[in-house]
Amino acid sequence: MKKFVVLFFVLSVPFSLWAANPSQREPVKIILETDIGNDVDDVLALDMLYKSMRSGEAELLAVCCHKKSDFAPRFVGIMNRWYGYPRIPVGLGAVCIANSEARDYTESVCTQTQDGKPLFSPRKHFRTEDAVTLYRRLLSREKDSSVVILSVGFFPTLARLLDSPPDRCSPLPGRELVARKVRYMSVMAGSFGPNARAEFNVVNDIASARKVFEEWPTPLFVSPFELGAKIQFPGSAIDERFDRDEKHPLVEAYRAYKPVHYNRAMWDPTAVVLALDPDTPLMTPSGPGTIRVDEKGFTHFIPSPGGLHVYYSVDATQAATLKKEMVDRIVTGIGTPENR
Repeated sequence: MKKFVVLFFVLSVPFSLWAANPSQREPVKIILETDIGNDVDDVLALDMLYKSMRSGEAELLAVCCHKKSDFAPRFVGIMNRWYGYPRIPVGLGAVCIANSEARDYTESVCTQTQDGKPLFSPRKHFRTEDAVTLYRRLLSREKDSSVVILSVGFFPTLARLLDSPPDRCSPLPGRELVARKVRYMSVMAGSFGPNARAEFNVVNDIASARKVFEEWPTPLFVSPFELGAKIQFPGSAIDERFDRDEKHPLVEAYRAYKPVHYNRAMWDPTAVVLALDPDTPLMTPSGPGTIRVDEKGFTHFIPSPGGLHVYYSVDATQAATLKKEMVDRIVTGIGTPENR
C-alpha cells in the first residue's frame, strides 16, 4: 500500500476543485469524451468544466461526442459559444445508441426558433473533426504526462484511439501515444455496490469497455453508478436560480430531457471532480486494483498493490458537501452577453 500512496501522490493533481487560489496553479488540460444527449448530467458536467476554465483550474482542449445524433456535436458548439469558448474543437467519434427513455434534448435545443430564426447557434462555419484524429493531434503537441481524459460516456472512440496507427500527427501508435501524453483518465462507469448492475456506459458497448479497462496504459480513476446516484441535482434550482427572461441552453436542455419537474443524479459531474483532483477529500478511494468487465457488462474490482485502477465512494457527509459545492458552481456565473 505504501508504494501505491507514493504513485498516487505523484500522478494526482495537487489541488482541489474548490481551491481558494487556483490561479496560482497550472490548469488541468482536459479532453472530454461524452455521449451528450443520452442524459442531461453530461450538460451539468460540461457547465462545470466551463466554470473551471473561468477560475483557472482547467483548460478544456476539446469535446468529443459519440452519440448517434446529428445534433449532439452541434449542441456542444452552442454550449461552447454561449460560455465564451467558441473555438474549442468538437470531435465526432464512433456513434453509439441513443437513450430511448427520454427525448434527445440536443435536438430540441438546436431546433428552437424565435421570430423564425434559430434561438441558439454555434459559431459561424461550425464543423466537427474525426475524434481519433483530434485526440492524436492534441496529444502529440502537449507535454508528456500532461493531459487528462474525462470519459462520461461509452468507450468506442477511446478503443479506436488505442488501436490507431502512426500518422502525420505522431509517429507513435495509439497506445504508446496515450502512455506518453496522458497523465490519467477520469471515468464515470461501472458499478461496485452490493446489488450487481451492468452499468449503462459499459453494457451498451461491452467490447469497447473491456478493451479500454484491459489496455489503457495510465491510471484510471472511476466514479461508479452508486456514487453519482447519491447526489441529486435539484430540479428546483432550474426555476429558482436561473433567469427566466433569458434563454439558456443548459436550462432548455434540462427542461427538454423530461417534461416534468425532476431531480437528476449527478453521475458525470462527479467524474469532473476526479478529473480536476483525484486526491479530493470529498470522495473515498478504494485503493489500487484492476477493474475487469465480464461478458455481460458487469464490472469487477480486484485489489492489487500495483493496480492502476481506483474507484470511489462517498459517505453521507461527503455526498452532502459534494452536492452543495457542485450545485453552487453550476447555478452561479451562468454567462453574460459579453462573452457570447
